[in-house]
Amino acid sequence: MGSPLSPVIANLFMEAFEEEAIRGIKRTNNNKLAHGVYRKKTDTDRYLNAASHHHPQQKRSLIKTLVHRAETICDAESRPEELQQIKEALTKNGYKEKYIDRVCRTQRTKVEQQPTTYACLPYVSG
Repeated sequence: MGSPLSPVIANLFMEAFEEEAIRGIKRTNNNKLAHGVYRKKTDTDRYLNAASHHHPQQKRSLIKTLVHRAETICDAESRPEELQQIKEALTKNGYKEKYIDRVCRTQRTKVEQQPTTYACLPYVSG
């Protein structure tokens, strides 16, 4: 990086990098940034199997965690797709659809009932 051309090369690289990143941004219908749960290409949707000898609370907690992640991270437009993806993945892992729906229903009402409140404290020097 001691070359006089280093800043120029760095700027060219960053320009190409930024253009690629900007092309990957998705927007919603009202021009807001779309966001959802990211899954790697290598994701296999393998979770704790329903037939495993784990405590039932651990199995319930798995469903609650996935639903909570979808509720808090996804925007309103991508949330139904994510919940459908969760249901399909859990069905592949041996969970009954009725059980998934029941746990999802209880978890979703908990998320909806908790309003977020913010407090702003002014900075006073001295």
